[in-house]
Amino acid sequence: MEHEQDLIHFLQQDAELMKHLRTVATLHLPDWWICAGYIRAKIWDHLHGYETPTQTDDVDVISNIKTNREVIRADVVSTRSRRTLVW
Repeated sequence: MEHEQDLIHFLQQDAELMKHLRTVATLHLPDWWICAGYIRAKIWDHLHGYETPTQTDDVDVISNIKTNREVIRADVVSTRSRRTLVW
């Protein structure tokens, strides 16, 4: 992978990543992203030819919102109950 479009295409082909993006999207946060460590591991594995991907134990999500933390925590706990990952 050398170019931005190659990277975008590679990540879009990752079913697990797309599933996690859809899961976070259900929280309807106004501004959010999945942190780089999760993405880095996928790229690292690909570039080094690992046949078995690095196990994902957690997905860090950053959101830039000003709201009641308890409401967000409730949404995240609700999401956790549907997933096996630590959010």
